Amino acid sequence: MLVSCKDLIEFENILHEHEQLISRLIGLEPVQKVLFNDYTGVVKSLGGWGGDFVLATGDEAKQEYFKKKGYDVIYKWKDIVL
Repeated sequence: MLVSCKDLIEFENILHEHEQLISRLIGLEPVQKVLFNDYTGVVKSLGGWGGDFVLATGDEAKQEYFKKKGYDVIYKWKDIVL
């Protein structure tokens, strides 16, 4: 699971699988497909599936992608995970 991931690829695969599972269960398209379909990392819904709160994989350079889309509040993983 997520806590035992060895690398980013494994982490992204688990995020993607979970997003697909929840998508099928609730009958909504994944947020990445709806709002971020051209993003090269993985985007996973964390809020109410409206794109208001997401987890995105990527380095600092990829933050610009979200800023251009109007997402000004961006937290780094190390700043929010205990």
